[in-house]
Order: sequence, then structure tokens, then C-alpha cells
Amino acid sequence: MLFKKNSVFILLIAAFVLVRLHAEPKDPKIRLSKNKEVSVVEFTDEEGKTFKRMKLKAKEKDGKWKDREGKKWDIKIKKDKKPKVSPSGKFVALVTQHRGNVKDIEQHGPLSFEQKCAFPGFVERFDSLALYDSAGKLVYEKDFDRAMPGGHNPDLYISDSGIVAFLLAEDTEIYDLYVYNENGKVLVEYPCVEGKTYPMKICGISNNGSYLALELGFYKKPTVTAFFDVRRNMLITADSLYIILKVSDKGVVSFQNEEGRGTFDIKEALKGI
Repeated sequence: MLFKKNSVFILLIAAFVLVRLHAEPKDPKIRLSKNKEVSVVEFTDEEGKTFKRMKLKAKEKDGKWKDREGKKWDIKIKKDKKPKVSPSGKFVALVTQHRGNVKDIEQHGPLSFEQKCAFPGFVERFDSLALYDSAGKLVYEKDFDRAMPGGHNPDLYISDSGIVAFLLAEDTEIYDLYVYNENGKVLVEYPCVEGKTYPMKICGISNNGSYLALELGFYKKPTVTAFFDVRRNMLITADSLYIILKVSDKGVVSFQNEEGRGTFDIKEALKGI
């Protein structure tokens, strides 16, 4: 009899726990899906139900472009949105790529083979950035007169705290690094310094957005890995190039190089600087 009572009691406790777990509200999240080859950003509520969808369909239109000599060209302008969702789905960054291409490069007369080869691919090339939170609210929007490298996969990292790190192209392979906080305020602006250094590639960011790893190029010197304490806007460089495996919220970087795997403590390395 005692055994039966204990069994019933245990079953009641188990049922209660299952009900609580099932009823436990989830955090609102952002996720990506596909709808007929079109990317869709979905915003879901605490119950996992979608309350907002954003279809990211590319748009094209005709336009005009004036070159340095004053000639006007007919161009095809394409706007395409590229989403980047934070690891836990708390924020999504939308990069709108604006690309303008001349429809007929011989519009103003025939060109030689060399002139055709030298003709620019895109005569208009710039991006904008918009950040949305899990409630579907537009937090901020920024327009740039330059473009992010990476083509269909822009070189942009976003953390669950809403910190966004990205590169903007000064030239085809010369970039400036920018890091924005969750309100669109600039935390880090690390430009290319002509004849000295230039950011080349973002390698990772901590989940809280406080620490960043990137490849840093030097003129006439080997490329190395560099580390940022984003909140303090402080930089320190390693002595070689690392393959970044993970950047922790405490500033400890797991990496691999020719000697094997290791760690680099950004906070410890910046002490006394």
C-alpha cells in the first residue's frame, strides 16, 4: 500500500514538472527561412509563434550614372538585403547592398579590348545597415558611402548583446573596421593607416560583444592576428597569424597555429597598457 502511494506521489510530481517545463515561456527569437528561394526573417514570440515576417527579395530598377568626364550612362541598379542573426536570435542585422552596373559599356562608342577590361564592374557600390531586435523593432539604420567586403556574405559579425562589427572597403582590399553598440553608437573606429596598417578580416567576436579578433595587415610585413577590447577601445597584436576557434565572453581566445592549439587572454595582455 505504501509502495502504491509513493508511486502515485512520484507520478504526480513528474506530471507537475512536465507541465511547468512545457508552460515555461521561451524568449522571443529571430530565425531565417526560405520561401521560394527568397530569404525570410521571422520574428517569433514566447510561444514560438511567428508574429512578423520580412521577405528579403532583391529589387532592380533602371537609373543614370555620370562619370568624371560628365558622360551619362544607363545603369541597372540592384538592391539586395543580406541578413545576419545573432547566435541566440536576439538581434538581426540587415545589410542592404546597392549595386549599379552599366547596361552597355559601348553606349558612347566602341571600346578597345584593353578599355573593356579596364571598365569598372560596379559604377555604384555602397551599403546600408539596419538593426532589428527580437520584438521586430527597428533599433537604428545607417547609410554608408562605401561597401562591406564579402559579396553575398558580408564580412559582419553580430553578438547577442546587439554589438555589430564590420568592415567597409576603402579600396578592393583595403578596409576600415567599425564596431557599433546596440544603439548604433560607434565603439571602435579603426581605419586603414596608409603606409602602415590595415584591417583585413574579422575572425570572431565574443557572444557579449566585448572582445574581437581580426587579421591585421602591415605594409611590407607579415599579416598578424590582433585583438580588441571593444568596450575600452584597446588593441593588442599577436606575434603571428592565428586561426581563431572561439572568443569567450571573458576575453580568452582559443586559437590554432603552426605549433598547435593555444589560448590568448586579451584582458591579461592589456593590463598595464
